[in-house]
Amino acid sequence: MTGTPRHTLDAALSPRPGQQATLDLYGHRSEGTVRAFLGTSLEVVAPSTAFLRHLTPESHLRVRVEVKDGVCETVLSRLSVEQDVVAGEIIGQPTYLERRAAPRVEAALPAALVWLDSATGDTVRVDGRTRNISIGGAVLEVDDAAGACPQQDVTALLDLHLPDVAEHVALAVRVQQAWDGGMRLRIVHTPPASLQRLSAFIAAGL
Repeated sequence: MTGTPRHTLDAALSPRPGQQATLDLYGHRSEGTVRAFLGTSLEVVAPSTAFLRHLTPESHLRVRVEVKDGVCETVLSRLSVEQDVVAGEIIGQPTYLERRAAPRVEAALPAALVWLDSATGDTVRVDGRTRNISIGGAVLEVDDAAGACPQQDVTALLDLHLPDVAEHVALAVRVQQAWDGGMRLRIVHTPPASLQRLSAFIAAGL
């Protein structure tokens, strides 16, 4: 009997423990972190487990992982769930959804995101910290996971506080993806002075 073909990930696409992962089961999404990667199998810890009751071994679970060079999407089947850990075999061909052109560093920088609510016209602000950042984008973790959250593709202003820098760095960003407690941002415009400060900070962290 011929089974579903399995694929291994090359080095650039390989997840590492602790990396952020987004689980997508037919539109039901949950954020988690990679627990283990063993060549053809992947384990992800998903603290929000409500959607896991829909899983069966035959389900196809899409997993997006922030790997070294960008965001990789792969599909898992032969699924199992033990407490808050989802495990499965990689099927299909893993692909890049986003390939980073710029190096990214892990950094917990105090930050504020400000945008206009399209329904009310009000200015909305959330505070948080970056998880990682490059001159092309960032992952922001917000302080109040139950608070306001911008929709995908919304343009906003990201205000960053770099260490040992008196002036804040202001960046125009677009929301690529949002979830309870965080979001992935693409930087669309950086004033020259802010770009210089941010580039120096990233270079020091590499």
